[in-house]
Amino acid sequence: MPFFKQIGKFIVLFLLGGNISCVSPIFCLYKREIFNEITITSKNFEINAEIISKLLISGRKAVEVPVPLLKRKHGSSKINIKKEVRNYLWLLYKIFKTKYLHLKWQ
Repeated sequence: MPFFKQIGKFIVLFLLGGNISCVSPIFCLYKREIFNEITITSKNFEINAEIISKLLISGRKAVEVPVPLLKRKHGSSKINIKKEVRNYLWLLYKIFKTKYLHLKWQ
């Protein structure tokens, strides 16, 4: 999984530019006025990616603040790797078509 994350980070940096390493952060904080400038269509897990992508594509800046994560002490992850890879590839496609093909985020 770490290899996949590094490739994903590189592709996101390439597509969006700037200093963003993740399009699905744990916590997001936005200024209210940005929502007057962009239209959000997502209603699921990709809403953060849509907001960040549209901000950067429109020329606005985004700042990431690192959040330290602790290792799990109990239990195991229930993440479905195939599903996560598919979702991430879908997000990358949406970023590409929005920025380079000038199509709507749908």
